[in-house]
Amino acid sequence: MVKFLGFFTTLFATPQFAFAFTLASTGFEGGWPGETLSFYYNSANCPAGVSSAMNKALEIWSNVPTSNLKLKLGGTSSVTPAQLIGSSAPTVPVIVCDPAFETNSTGTNGDFVGGYGFFTHSGGKIRYGGIVLNVQSGKNANINNFDASSLAILLAHEMGHVLGLGHSEYQPALMYYDISSKNELTLSQDDIDGMTYLYPRDEFKDGIYGCARISAVPPTTGAAALLCLLLPLIYLAYLRKESSPR
Repeated sequence: MVKFLGFFTTLFATPQFAFAFTLASTGFEGGWPGETLSFYYNSANCPAGVSSAMNKALEIWSNVPTSNLKLKLGGTSSVTPAQLIGSSAPTVPVIVCDPAFETNSTGTNGDFVGGYGFFTHSGGKIRYGGIVLNVQSGKNANINNFDASSLAILLAHEMGHVLGLGHSEYQPALMYYDISSKNELTLSQDDIDGMTYLYPRDEFKDGIYGCARISAVPPTTGAAALLCLLLPLIYLAYLRKESSPR
């Protein structure tokens, strides 16, 4: 029994993962309030592929099993790019396409930036935000030049910023600062850890999923969580071995 406890202590005293995810800002605690976040969409000036790409982006962030936040499409919006960026911004996240991308977003280069996600916060919670997509004529990063996969990756990456995530230093991550080389819409463990940190699953309310997943507890890695689930079985096997005739 002493040996087993010693193994348990050593295992969990050893760091399991070096987190690479960052938060998009300081001063907020847990991102958007609530367990469901609806994104609204103004389709004016947007290419047809945005709707499909947006649904794929919403789905991939909603399927993080260790997060309690679910994303969905809330419906249409009449909010313009200027309103979204300006002082009359709504209190829900909105996705818009801006034909005057560089004009409305001062300092943004439309030849290199296909879009950006942002939010503002107060009182420890995110209050509003959105995604502005580049549809400015003559610009290389106009999303009309993107294929379906690249558009979905762009939207999911910017959606991560709206959720409160900053850039990761881990290259396979969706939230890596440069997504130009990505050709598949997937989340890495680093993206999952960031999402779980901001929107942790509450085991007592949401049902048992695995140990170390209680609200306000920093996330563990997938491997550590799996091992945590297996420990009771390992312990039972150990007791059975100890109690067997010798």
